[in-house]
Amino acid sequence: MRNLTAAVVCVAALPAMLPAWAEEPPLPLSLPIQCTPGTDCWAINHVDLDPTKGRRDYRCLAMTYDGHKGTDIALANDGRLADDVPVLATAPGRVVGTRDGMADVNARTTGFAAVKGKECGNGVRIDHGSGWATQYCHMKRGSIRVRQGDMIERGQALGAVGLSGATEFVHVHLSVTKDGSVIDPYRGVAGGPDCGAGDVPLWDEAARVALLNQPAPVLLDAGLSGQQVTKEQAASGTQSPATIPAAAPVMILWLRAAGVEPGDTARMVITRPDGSSFFDDTITANHRRILFFRFVGRKNRTGAWPTGDWRGGVTLARDGVVTAEREVEVRVDR
Repeated sequence: MRNLTAAVVCVAALPAMLPAWAEEPPLPLSLPIQCTPGTDCWAINHVDLDPTKGRRDYRCLAMTYDGHKGTDIALANDGRLADDVPVLATAPGRVVGTRDGMADVNARTTGFAAVKGKECGNGVRIDHGSGWATQYCHMKRGSIRVRQGDMIERGQALGAVGLSGATEFVHVHLSVTKDGSVIDPYRGVAGGPDCGAGDVPLWDEAARVALLNQPAPVLLDAGLSGQQVTKEQAASGTQSPATIPAAAPVMILWLRAAGVEPGDTARMVITRPDGSSFFDDTITANHRRILFFRFVGRKNRTGAWPTGDWRGGVTLARDGVVTAEREVEVRVDR
């Protein structure tokens, strides 16, 4: 991401046993977003620690993309844009740059060339002193609450999560730098094992509990629908109706996941109102995917689905260990 400058406005996790760190980080960082990681938001991209054309996150997995310089914390779908989920300052400091006014739109729709030089979208940059700085990107148009020169407190709302700049999903991108060099907040600056959190991560205690050892793959969203669903429609947050007509042409269960590795599995189950099995299959991923979309189901060959409550279940697993599961429901009416 390009930096915001002062001269121009250019800009459910599973519980885990965490080690007790002997040192406090030089810049303790709190969560940059008002949400509950693992429940309604997920860290799905991390700093790319591979200096080559490959990609490697702090756990030696591939939850990143080549050259990524920050941490992406995503919401379930683009429909959450309307909720104005607050972006929060991770530490006290002084605002040194902002940008607002860019549209909230999937960059794949308009083309990434349209945001060249403004990849961060609407955002805020904060100087924390001693060479430390943080930058918050892809914020919602018209939501920026601070100005250059403002003194900011930890946890202060800077604006809202958006879809501006070079992005394809609603999230906040947090980048951390020390003397201009990118620092992975999961690793910190004190060294550590080759794979895993550093000896002194920058996250404060609450953020460590919320973010460290988040299982992968993660399940962003799922739903039952009476029509064919594309990945774009699923991402929009509009494909989980409360009811569908008995004459609906299909019965579809879909999922959106992140951080998928080859061999990861997704069991997808649909159950009729009487409790009998309508569909039950397990999909195995063949490729790495930052974002992963799949749907299963059947056509309506009888003219009318049985009325009542249909249920869908999605279970994600890696190496046989469940990492996420969710149940969804839709009522079929005459």
